[in-house]
This record gives sequence, C-alpha cells and structure tokens, in this order.
Amino acid sequence: MVSAQRPQKTGSEYLVAHLRGTLLNRRVALPVVGATVVLIAALTAIVWRPEVPTRAQPSAQAVLEPDSRSDPPPSIAHYAKVANHSLEKLDELLTRQGNRNPSPTRIYRA
Repeated sequence: MVSAQRPQKTGSEYLVAHLRGTLLNRRVALPVVGATVVLIAALTAIVWRPEVPTRAQPSAQAVLEPDSRSDPPPSIAHYAKVANHSLEKLDELLTRQGNRNPSPTRIYRA
C-alpha cells in the first residue's frame, strides 16, 4: 500500500490560513451584527412610544372684554391717532403709560 503523505504546514502557512478564516468570519459577522442592531433600533422606535400627557381642556375660558377707559397699546399708530385728536390727550396718555409698573418680562442688556 502506498500511503499518501500530507504536506506539513509551516508556522507561517498555518498563521495565514487562520487569519483568512478569521477575516472571512468578520466579513460575515460584522454586517450581520450591524443589521441586527439596526433592526432592533427600528423595532424599538416603532413599538415604544413615549406617553405624552394630554392637557386637560378647560371647561370655561374667561373672555376679557376690552375696557374702553383703558389706554390703547403703545404703538406709533395709536399715538398718532390720539395726537390727531388733541396734543393734551397725547401728553396725558404718555404720562399714564410712563407711570405704570414695568412689564414683568426680562430685559437683556449687552
């Protein structure tokens, strides 16, 4: 009988064969892992929805009627309208508006 001899792999040939097997596994494994992560993230985004608290609808809303005695909003158009009637009324209006408390909004300065 003739015995077939297998060629002996040297250390470098064994290392190259091992690296090829590892690279092949990485080439397949990394896209599979990436696709799995994307799929899980997509399913989580679709299934999990945060609960948004709903605002309670007010049962009745107060409606403020305009007060005819109150000052008009401070604007150039209103000031011109008052000035067309009387300069004394414009002076009174500007004095009243100047003596009011300042608005509660923040004033930002440089």
